[in-house]
Amino acid sequence: LTLPNKPGTLEQAVRALARAGVDMKALEVYTGKASRGEVHMIVSSPAEAERALRASGHEVALEDVVVVEVTD
Repeated sequence: LTLPNKPGTLEQAVRALARAGVDMKALEVYTGKASRGEVHMIVSSPAEAERALRASGHEVALEDVVVVEVTD
């Protein structure tokens, strides 16, 4: 997910997911460029998350990931 680096844009994306009933399992946020932020997340329903985010005007890309749970 690519977002403008402005206050409130992450909140808008998270609210779109909440309205769609999508649960975030993991979240990583960073600013790669001064004007844009990158958000990587693992969600309960990737297809539904993509639909909800695109419908709310966000730039979205789906990528496959491998998740490994490690006990500490």
